[in-house]
Amino acid sequence: MNTRAILLLVVFAVLGIFVALNWASFMTPTSLSLLFATIHAPLGLVLLGFITLLSALFLTFATYLQVIALADARRHSRELEALRVLADKAEASRLHALQTQLDAVMANVATQQDGGVQKLMERLDALESGIGGAIECNERSIAAYIGALEAKVGRDDPAGQG
Repeated sequence: MNTRAILLLVVFAVLGIFVALNWASFMTPTSLSLLFATIHAPLGLVLLGFITLLSALFLTFATYLQVIALADARRHSRELEALRVLADKAEASRLHALQTQLDAVMANVATQQDGGVQKLMERLDALESGIGGAIECNERSIAAYIGALEAKVGRDDPAGQG
């Protein structure tokens, strides 16, 4: 039980004890003016009736406010849940779009890499054939030099040994 409820119960208990102790005075009839008529009734009982009526009205109003607050809290909770679901969907959509974009970029990089590897292989093949041609040319030049040296050595060699 919260503090307000305990305080309210204490106030009503004190009021009940006061009424019980002064019940004879509460029930003493007196003349009461109602603005348009005069009646004979116990003043304490009339005031106790008004206190009871006002207490009932207060409790009804407090209950009404509590119900309204609970209804608003539930409505806000539903709205927050709907907004959370909407945000989750938007986040999932953004993640999907990002994944799609990332896949496209990765495919583009892979294509560029394959194209670069293909160009590199073509260039290596061209260099290999160029180097092969250069080696072949050097081979022929060396063979020609050797042939020329052999011819020269053969002319210089008087016995023709070689």
